[in-house]
Amino acid sequence: MTELTVTVPDAVYRGIHDLSQREKIPLDQLVALALNKKLSATMTEDYLQKRTARGSREKFLAGWWCNKNDFRKKIDSINNLKKEIQ
Repeated sequence: MTELTVTVPDAVYRGIHDLSQREKIPLDQLVALALNKKLSATMTEDYLQKRTARGSREKFLAGWWCNKNDFRKKIDSINNLKKEIQ
């Protein structure tokens, strides 16, 4: 692991210190978790933006229509099975 030294305002330090005590986890672990969460959210946003750039409304509607028809077929087959059982 890499060590990181950060300077934060006193109010922020007091807040994260209190939170770490309430959560019963070490302060450095709390900070690492917060940074990891932010990094994960940013990476997810970047991924979704790239996927959006590749997509199109036409592709979405074409896939949605296929899935919708498949879903209807599955529901119909379940309903037919229910009728056979009764």
